[in-house]
Parts: sequence; structure tokens; C-alpha cells
Amino acid sequence: MKLHLKFALNLENLADEMIDEILKHWRDPFNAPIVIFPDPKLEQWFRLRWVQKKGVLANLNKSTIDRFLVDILVGKNPKFKKLSSDMLANVIIAYLQQKTDGTFNYELLGESVKAYLENDGVVDENRLFDFANVMAGLFLEYETSRPSGFLSDSETGKSVKGILDCWKQGALKDFFITRDGTPAANEEWQRKLYSALFHAGDNEKSLLTQVFEKSAAKSGENITYLTLPYLYEACKAEFNYDSDLPVFIFGLSGMGQFYRVILQKFAEKHDVYAYIQNPCMAFWEDCSGVRKPPESMKLTVPRLSTDPDDESELIDENENELLRYWGKAGRDNIKLWSIATDYNFMTAEDSIIDRNKEMPCDTLLHQVQQMVAQRKNVFCDGSNILKKVPFEKDESFGVTTAPSKMREVEALHSRICKLLSEKDAQGNPKATIADILVVSPNIDDYRTAIFQVFDQTRDGFHIPFNIVDSAASDSLTANALSILFSIREKGTLSRPDFFALVRNPVVQNVRGILADEVSDWESWTSNMNVYRDRYVEDNGETRREESWITATRRLLLSRFSYGGVETDSGDIHPYSDISSADDNSLYRFVDAIDVLENWMALGTDGVAEDDLSAVYQFLDSWLCMGDPPKELVGESIIYQSVTSARENLEYQYLAGNATISFKCISQTLMYAARGSEYSCGNLFINGLTFMKFAPNRIVPTKYLFFIGADAANFPGVRNTNTLDLRKSCRPWPGDDSVVSRNRYAFLCQLMSTSEGFFISYVNKDLRKDEDFYPSSVVNDVRGFLKNAAKAAGVTDAEVLKNMWPDDSVPLDETRPWEMLFTQREIRNKKAQLEFGNDCDVTSFTPAADNIEPRRLPEQVSDYQFKKFLSDPFEFRVDEMMHIEDEKEDPEKTEYEPISIDKLQNAILQRMLTAQKLGVFENDYLTTEKDILSYALSKGLLPKGAFSASNWASVCNSAEVFARSIEKFYDKKKFQYGRRAVELQMNGWILMGQIPLFVRDEHTVHLISMASSTHQRHFLKPYIHALALICEAGQKNEPIPDVTIECFSLTEWRAKRILKTPEQAAELLDNLYQKMFAAQEGENGNRYSKVIPIDLIDNEKILTYDDYINAFEGKRTPWDLFAGRKLFDIEKVCGFTEENFETLWFEEVTAIKNMAPDLWKIEEDMVEGINAEEL
Repeated sequence: MKLHLKFALNLENLADEMIDEILKHWRDPFNAPIVIFPDPKLEQWFRLRWVQKKGVLANLNKSTIDRFLVDILVGKNPKFKKLSSDMLANVIIAYLQQKTDGTFNYELLGESVKAYLENDGVVDENRLFDFANVMAGLFLEYETSRPSGFLSDSETGKSVKGILDCWKQGALKDFFITRDGTPAANEEWQRKLYSALFHAGDNEKSLLTQVFEKSAAKSGENITYLTLPYLYEACKAEFNYDSDLPVFIFGLSGMGQFYRVILQKFAEKHDVYAYIQNPCMAFWEDCSGVRKPPESMKLTVPRLSTDPDDESELIDENENELLRYWGKAGRDNIKLWSIATDYNFMTAEDSIIDRNKEMPCDTLLHQVQQMVAQRKNVFCDGSNILKKVPFEKDESFGVTTAPSKMREVEALHSRICKLLSEKDAQGNPKATIADILVVSPNIDDYRTAIFQVFDQTRDGFHIPFNIVDSAASDSLTANALSILFSIREKGTLSRPDFFALVRNPVVQNVRGILADEVSDWESWTSNMNVYRDRYVEDNGETRREESWITATRRLLLSRFSYGGVETDSGDIHPYSDISSADDNSLYRFVDAIDVLENWMALGTDGVAEDDLSAVYQFLDSWLCMGDPPKELVGESIIYQSVTSARENLEYQYLAGNATISFKCISQTLMYAARGSEYSCGNLFINGLTFMKFAPNRIVPTKYLFFIGADAANFPGVRNTNTLDLRKSCRPWPGDDSVVSRNRYAFLCQLMSTSEGFFISYVNKDLRKDEDFYPSSVVNDVRGFLKNAAKAAGVTDAEVLKNMWPDDSVPLDETRPWEMLFTQREIRNKKAQLEFGNDCDVTSFTPAADNIEPRRLPEQVSDYQFKKFLSDPFEFRVDEMMHIEDEKEDPEKTEYEPISIDKLQNAILQRMLTAQKLGVFENDYLTTEKDILSYALSKGLLPKGAFSASNWASVCNSAEVFARSIEKFYDKKKFQYGRRAVELQMNGWILMGQIPLFVRDEHTVHLISMASSTHQRHFLKPYIHALALICEAGQKNEPIPDVTIECFSLTEWRAKRILKTPEQAAELLDNLYQKMFAAQEGENGNRYSKVIPIDLIDNEKILTYDDYINAFEGKRTPWDLFAGRKLFDIEKVCGFTEENFETLWFEEVTAIKNMAPDLWKIEEDMVEGINAEEL
């Protein structure tokens, strides 16, 4: 029996070889050999490969290296289990918080530990939790990465001691020796902590043994938990493996040193076939500095030395550059596999599966692969590849840059659409979705962009897709847990916390909350001014103002009373609306508030063992799904991890703690929820596959797209954990860093991609206007190709300088029409052409097949006319792009306001003024008290101390307005009123509301109240005036003399509108056409310049610079424009420096001609108002 090694350039060849070998041994379909995969995704790919080559595959006995090793050691033995890092961390937390001879145990570890854990003389629980988890992980890693007998001394030939030889009971010695021969700085206190946990104390039992004995007594199960080396010692005499079938290992590029010890021991009695990817067709791990042909190389045993010069890998400079830059992890892995079986490349040619296979060299990708495989740095002879130098936009191997993730994914979508639409010479599709794989080291950062670009199911070139990795860091369970713990820690329930919680799909599933009813709940809380529970002063005493409880009482009170009820905290008035009539929804709302209030009342003191179950029951009532829907199955898996984590918390009680801090409980459960990653889909099933890129996860494919290849995310950063003693010493073979593992994985994926390998990354930070840099692997490839071209005779300096250039995607959609495959891209193209050129925007004429049918609205509001006349550009952008105003989300408003916003102030001011003049909003709002009650119930006034002052201010303003209007129009002579506007025009209807008018027999005065008498306050009344004149003409009634009058607290201004019905109709129709007509070339009738009403008649606008400067600074005409951040005013304004003065005059005149009566300012009637006198 022995360990059999097989190598190949890519995993496809390895898989085919392993399939044949498995079939030689697999005779009984019910007794399958064990196949070890490093990752579930690689197993999925292997199954697909098997089905493709051999047909049906059933009953494959899959496993992972961890599970396999534990199984062969423990099997079904109930006495032994592997000690987990979480269990050990909880014991460490308990130990550090206890005292020995009156001194806290953490203080006994030394001043450096004490200084880290304490904050102002008190243990920081966050640091304690982090410290315990880090140390638990390190202790377990020390044992598995520094085994005894793994290495031999290069001088004496004796086995090098492992950590357990030095950190053993009764004979503690220094093990981690730095290069200068001194012990590592932190080894003494780490050794002391390790000894306190694992070594026997005064009662001849270790702390861990005592904990596990208590656990056994409590549960009735006698289980001994051991670390992997001790588990091996206890079970190695007889491996738990009774099959005569060999074990197969596929694609495992690295594993812990002690894992190899166990596997090598197992291979002494059982056959093990290991299929390992080797990026070249020769043995290439030699680090001697002298390059030798593979036939003459023989593996030497690695040696440990204190000479610092030996740490650098002295690889010959003639070695293939990509193997030099990216191959360290691979060299170590192959070396360690070879040691395990005394493997020699010189005598084992058959194990290199594809050594004699001919490789293609027709494309740039194939050329690179061949150079790596042959360990060369020059392009192969006889190819035409040099004709494509400098390989700009190469169709097999390229790099793309984009200014944002959205643009990067849009470029990816277009590239894939184009690839899927292409045909080969025989007319067959060049690629299918199953031939394409998209990977990213930071796939979570791209989820939003992927969904927005690819999830366009109604129109465009739709590509179904599947992201096969969970977003563990942003799991719904973790979000809900965070809110629940935050509520209890703060002791108050805020509006953002409540609505973020009840909108969580997991919470909705568990508590039966309907998604639609949450909007009703938001309406209730907004209208009742519920923000948070807070403490207020009441007659010299501090009391808690329970806003949420009061709100639930108001809702429930509406069930049986129409009047208020007096309570200790004041009068409570019933609240009801249409949605609150739903009893089930109301009771779910009340129950949620009641349960959360009880949760807050428990406080944040330490939790005793008897009280811990109540915490779990509460969390279960919010997060434990009995039968989750398909889309939430992953969240159920995450909550299982949370459940396992809370079971481990009990080890703190068993280790001697009477209570566990609430902070520790929350951190433990949050860590489990956020750290739980799971597989949520199958490769190449249900559409285009998006997958996280990681070591040991190499998936062969025809076309691979690697997104997110910027320097910040790939290949990563080196481990700077100062607590890890291994970092200060000479590394052992197999000590791979994250950086080296990622680089080697990238090399292996490159060699396993057959037709196209495309890299992309974001090269701009748009917010900071800074450049992002590519990953080092991009620069490595660029340098490699440059040197290969030089070696092949390319001498043009400019060509060499621009070798393998980026294909840059601009921020604006400037790609040709044939590269756009979705309606989103087409809309962006149109918007860019219409708003993004320096030339006059009216010159844009899209291609005929991209022009949408002309559709004009059947109903137009008076507000839309006002919006257009205020700024035609802003109106058109809002109509095209539907940009939301930057309003504060009521669900995210945590603190009650101290003042009324301008819109609420205008509403109340108008209602009060009209009420004082005898014009009522409806029959229920006839008094000032009615309006006050309405304002409080609808949330128009802030609650509490600020309510009275704001109400008084509104009342005072309304009183001034009412008296000003009465001064002009005696109630005995004039009729006051309000009315709706519904005017049928030629193919459309004008809708609106005149809030207040005054009229006599022949004249109508349209009243507007505002902070000033600026032109903008006349826009909506002007539309009303034209509508009244048109309406009179249509009904053959006398044409009214209409006057628009604007009142402020300091001035009255009036404008007479003298128009015939025909003239009024013409003006309205002209405005309607300019607002909505489709653009039709230079002579089109749609207005599109940027001229806000604030700039018209502005005497400071004399030059182009004056115009541009008006849009800069704190107060600009675009302050309230929701899309102001999306547009560069110089590009979209429609003006240029040349002939600005003439063009400005012409355009201002054109704007004025749309509403000519408003701009006869010299005819305005103006009079001052003395507010104090009124």
C-alpha cells in the first residue's frame, strides 16, 4: 500500500485520469470509494465532468480532508471528539476573568496582555472576546503546523522537535526561536496560558479536563475532547477504515503539516491516490539557484536554518517569470507531497499525465500557457502571435478597467452577450452559458451591480445568472441579531431600529408579518410622531416617556372609544385610519412592540445560567424559522450556526463563571452569524455562474472573467497578526501566506482556462477623484509579456511601453449601439448623448431603431407646469430618470424634529389662513383647534416641547396673512373660496387645485402666500389663471379679469393676466408640447437649455464664467435638484463661452415668451406690508 501521485497542467486532464482509476476499483455500486475534494464547487464540477464523460453518476462517496481524517481517527467511537476553537475560546474567556490568589488571571500573563485587555482599569469585553478567539485559533494551529518529526536537521539528520516536545507539562521550553537565536517576544506568556488550559493543575487535572467532566456529568455523555495531535496519538494504533478500496484526493493544493503526517501514516496500510495540479510539465520546485533539466533533478529534504539568507527563494532568473512570481505555494505543496512518498520526477514520468501532449499556441492565452508549461520566457517559434503586439483588446487574454463597479459589470455583460451571439466557422455557437465562469475575490461587493445589470427579465438580451456563494457578512440573520442586541444595550426602541427589524424577511417569516403591512405601520408611527422612548423632566422628576407604548394604546383605544382617556402620562387620544381597521395587522404590531419593550427591560447585566434560556427563547421568537421558503434556506443554515455558538457559551459556566456578560453573548452570536458562509447554488446550473475566487477552488472552464482584480482586493495583504509566534521565526514548508496562496490559485486557474481569460477592475474612486491600481498579478503579466516580446526581437520602445494595454470603459455610456444589449444601456446611451455632450443637446438624433414611440401624458398637473417653468432641464431629467428627491426616510428618522420643514409649514400656514378667512379644507377642519389636532395626528407638528412654539409661529404668520388679505378684500364685498381645476384640452387634461381665491362679479384674485414675492411663487397661479380663462371660453361664460397676488410677511405683489380663451389655450398647449414633445433634431420644439428661474433677470450673469459660477458654492439654483450630483453643468447647460451673451439673451427671451404675462415686471402692482401693525 502506498501514496500514488498524479500531476497535470490542468484539472480537466486530472479528472479524466482519476475517473478511469476510480472505475477500475469501484465494482459495487453500494460500496463506493472515498473521494476527497477541497471545496464543494470543485466536487460539483467533477460530477458534471463525470456525467459528460461516462454518463450517470450516483452514490459518490465524497468527503473533505478534515472530515476524512477525523473519521479515520474517531469513526463511530463515542468517547472522543475533536476540540473546536469556539469551545476553547469560551474556556479562555472564563479563565482570564477569574482570580488566582486575588489577582486576575489575565494580569498574571504580564503587562502587555493587561495593557491590551484593560481600558481605564476595566477589562474591555470586546477586546477580551477578540483576544480569546485569536489565541484559541493559534493554539490549535501551533499543534497542527509544528508537528514533531516533520522536518530533519540539515546537518545532523535528526528529526526536528515539534511544539508539543517543548510545550509539555513539567518541562516547558522555548520553541519559537527568532533568526538571531533569541526566544520570540510573546512566547513566555502564551506558553503560560497554554499550560493553564491543557496541563494538570493542583488537583492533577487540567482546566479543560475539569470542564469536560462537568459537561459529561450534566449531559450524561462521557466524551473526551482532544486536539488533533492528541486525537491521533489516542487512535493511531487502529485507523477506523475497514474498506479495501483506495482513497482518492483531487485538486488539493495545500493542507496543514500535521494532516500530512496522519495521511502518510494511513497510506502505509491503504492505497491513496492524490491528483495534484502542476502548472508546468516538469519538476519545478528546485530552489537551489541552479536550473537543471527535469530528468536530472531529484528531490531533497527541506532543511531548517537560522541563516536569514536562506529565507529568500534563490530561483534562477531564467526560470519562467510567472512561476517565479506566483509559484511558492505550489512548490511547497508539490515538495511535501513528494516527500510523503519519496517521489522522484526522474523515474516517474507516467505520473505527469499531459507531459507528452501537444499544446496549441495560436492565441495569446495559449502562448502564455505554453511558456509556463515549458518553463520558458519567450514566445514559441512559428506562431503569428507577434503580429498582434502590443496585444490591445486581445480576444483571448485581456484586461479591462472601469470607473465604477456598475460600469465594470455592464462591460462584462456586454462582453458575454457578444460572446454568446458569435458563431464559429461551422455556424455553431462559439460559447454557451455553461462554457463561461465569472469569479471575483470580493464577489459580495459586486452583488448589487450584478443584480441591477443582469436581472433585466422584461426586455433586452437577458442572461439568467446564479451567484453560488452566500453573502455571509450581510446575512439577514446577522442584521436582525445586531438590531435586537442594540435595542437591549441602548435600552430604547428607535424608529430606524424597529422598521429595519420588521422589514427583515427572516423576522417577517417567523412572526407572520406581511411585507405590505409594514408600510401601514410606518404611516401610523409617522402620523403619531413616534420616534423613540426618551427620558423627560416632569415636575422635578425624571420619567421615561414611552412613545411606542402610548402609540399602541392609542391604536387599541380606537377599537372602543372616540374620545380621549386621561392617564398618568397625560391624555391619550385614539388613533385610527383605514389600515388600522385590520385587527390581525394591528395585533401583530402591538405584540412586536410589547415583546421588544419586555426585552429592553431585562437590562444588560451579566446573565446567569438559569436565565440564558430566556434569551434564547426570545431570539427564537424572532429568528427561528420552522419551514423556511426556498429563498431563506440559507438564513436557516446561518441560524443553526448561531445555535451551535450559543451551546458553546455554556463552557464559560462550566469553567467557573457565575454569569456571562451580555456583551460576550451578543458578540459570540453575532460572530457566528457573520462568519457563516455556505454554498447556495450549483455551478453552470440555472444560468451564468458567479463565484467567489479562492484557493483550492480552481474550476476548469472555456472562458473565465475575473472581476475585482484591483490591488486592494487581490492577491490580498500579508498577515500582520503580532500574536502569531510563527511570523517572527523561520517559516516551515507549508506555511503559505494568503498572498502566496492566492497567487498560486490564480496561476492554476490560468492554466485551467482553455479559450479566454479576461481580467477587469475598478480604476477610479469617483467620490475622491483618486486612482485605483491593478493587482500585482496584472503588472506581473504585463512585465512578462514585455520581456517575452523583447526576447522574440521586438525593439520598438513605444510598443514595449504600452504592452498589453487596458481596455478602458468610460463613465458615460459612449460605446457603440451594437455593444448595448439591455434597455438600461440604451437609456444611458440616450441620456449621455442628450445630456453629456459639450455641443447643443438639441442636435441629438438616435438611430431609428432606438427611437421609442412618442407617448404624451393624458393628464398633467399644475405642479408639473410649475416644475417645468422653474427649470426645464430639471423637469426633463426628473421625467426621464425618475430621480427621487433627497428626502429623509421616515423609517430611518431616529430623533424627533425641533422645527417644521418648509413643506409642512406651508401646508399648515395655508390651512390656518384659509380657516381664518372662512375657507375650510373640509367639514372637519373648521376651527383652529381642529387643525391643531389634525396636525398632531398626521405628524405635521413635532411632538413635545417644540410643538407649542412651532404652532404659535405658524399661527402668527397665518394671522398676518389673513389680516393682509382682509385689508385688501373686504369680506362684505368679496367672496372667498377654494376649488379644483379639471380642464379638458386638446388630447390632454389639466388637473390642479386652487387653494384660495377672492372674487367679485367680474374679477378673480388668485392668492399665493410665501416667504417672498419672487417670480417662482407666481408660476402655479399663472397656470390656474390660464385654466380659468380657458374654462370660461369653453362654457361660453363671461371671461374673468384674473389677477395673481402673492403675499409675504413684508410685501404684496400682483400681476394682471389679460388673455382671451384662445390665447390662454395656445399658451397651455405650447407649454405642454415643449414639456413632453419628442425631440426631433435641430428644429425640434422641445426646450432643453439649463436656465433656472432664479437666474432669469439676474444682473450678475454677464459672461459664461458668471453663469457657471452661479452653480457653485453653498446656495445655487440646483440646491433642491435631486439629480444635481449626476451632471456636469458645463457639459449639459447647452451654452459655450463663444457668443454666450447673445445666446443667453435669446434663450432667456424664449423662456419668458412661454409665460409672457409673468415677466412684465414693470406693470406689477407692489405694496409693503407691516406685519407688526397687523
